[in-house]
Amino acid sequence: MKQPKNLNFGSVYDIMSIFRTSWNNLVPEQNQSMVNVMKKADKNATVHFYPLSHFRKEKIKTLADWCYSYWQQVYFSVLDNKVHYALGRGSGSGTRENHNFFINAFLEDEELKKKDIITSVLVSYENEALAYYFHKGYAYVNSNIGSNWEGDIRTKLDKSRLPYSDYSSHPCLRTKIDFCNNGKRKNVYHAMTEDITAKNFHRLLKSKKF
Repeated sequence: MKQPKNLNFGSVYDIMSIFRTSWNNLVPEQNQSMVNVMKKADKNATVHFYPLSHFRKEKIKTLADWCYSYWQQVYFSVLDNKVHYALGRGSGSGTRENHNFFINAFLEDEELKKKDIITSVLVSYENEALAYYFHKGYAYVNSNIGSNWEGDIRTKLDKSRLPYSDYSSHPCLRTKIDFCNNGKRKNVYHAMTEDITAKNFHRLLKSKKF
């Protein structure tokens, strides 16, 4: 990873370098402390991290290792030449609360809303970037909205028309990730897979009907 002051949050290479660097090079923050950091920071980013690999690492040494199995919305800030970060995701009650906390902060905190921030939607496999999309401004992951939070956050989001990413997934059919802004959808990643046993693969192989 570069010196934090030289990081470009609009570069997929720099973003991936943060995910791959040692925990020791990052400063973890809790909800409100991260908001306070973002207000003072030189640069801010939020990453919609969608990992397609589901194999747990034996030793968790990096942020990418930690984010191996489930989507994360990660917040990064550079302050005093250090990278600060906080996590929100949908795999546990506490992290779902984190996810909604930060969305609500960007809905209601006027000082935070005025800060420049870059959103990146990043699809990865085994710590490598498969697809990505950058948006200038704040966007959220459209999952677990309102979970472990006040139910009216969905109404606030509908009124705000903030952009968001969402995904659909089926174990045998597809994984699809879109970015939605002003009613328009941009496909970031779309994978199609088939279970070959359901296609009588061996029968077709013998008959050479391909």
